[in-house]
Amino acid sequence: MSLRRHLLASELLNDLSQNGVTLWSEDDRLRYRAPEGMLTPATRAMMAELKAELLAILRDRPPPQTSCVVRSFVVNPFRQKCYVCHSEGEAVIVDPGCSSEAERQAVLDYITANRLSVVRVLLTHGHVDHFFGCGFFARHFDKPFEMHADDVWLLKTAEVQANMVGATVEPPPPPGGFLQHGDVVSFGKVRWEVLHCPGHSPGSICFHDAENGLLVTGDVLFRGAVGYITMPGGSLAQLLDSVNDKLLPLPEDTLVYPGHGPLTTIGVEQKTNSWVPQACGPAR
Repeated sequence: MSLRRHLLASELLNDLSQNGVTLWSEDDRLRYRAPEGMLTPATRAMMAELKAELLAILRDRPPPQTSCVVRSFVVNPFRQKCYVCHSEGEAVIVDPGCSSEAERQAVLDYITANRLSVVRVLLTHGHVDHFFGCGFFARHFDKPFEMHADDVWLLKTAEVQANMVGATVEPPPPPGGFLQHGDVVSFGKVRWEVLHCPGHSPGSICFHDAENGLLVTGDVLFRGAVGYITMPGGSLAQLLDSVNDKLLPLPEDTLVYPGHGPLTTIGVEQKTNSWVPQACGPAR
């Protein structure tokens, strides 16, 4: 197997995973589970071309047991990730930062194509790139969005936040409910635990799915980085405490879905993230 083809196969697996497609090997056959409409003819052709490399990567992985499908949409000028997560026909929308009609319609089309019933709209925190579209989706599905109470004040600065980056935003309506540390968000067969992780903002929260081994982190943790703390209410000390005390103790194979950028795992961040004590040594 050439290095180039191995890298192409790895990148293809990463892209498919980010779009809710799960691949595994079974008796030297390539198996997959994909949301409707996600496997285009071009993608299928690439999978066929790289079948040997994909099988080599997947051969030692167990078949997937997840009951939660995660579909990401990269939206707005900040390339923020809006997630539609679903199980058994029920869905939650996390961080609907869609700033254009086309972005909003793409999310709606996916929900319609997969016959999903949206049961909750969730915000990980109150920064404008994550809530551009929260008012639209709250009205469309008649599901007022939910967030941590400590970030409500940030919603009131929506236009100020947008002006800082040369954007415009519809002021969001008040949230319909508040999420606290330890709360449970349920949809289909899935149960997410709410983790309050202040630092990037006072009310930043993450969603941990222990059964399916996934973590939605908003802007708390990224691949090789943590969230910035330059916006009002940010605190580096709080952020590092949140990451080191609440996220890094999770199982190493926990798949991390961040608010921007590529996926990662808790194990990768434990070993390579320069903000993590295990990675940078005790002298930090």
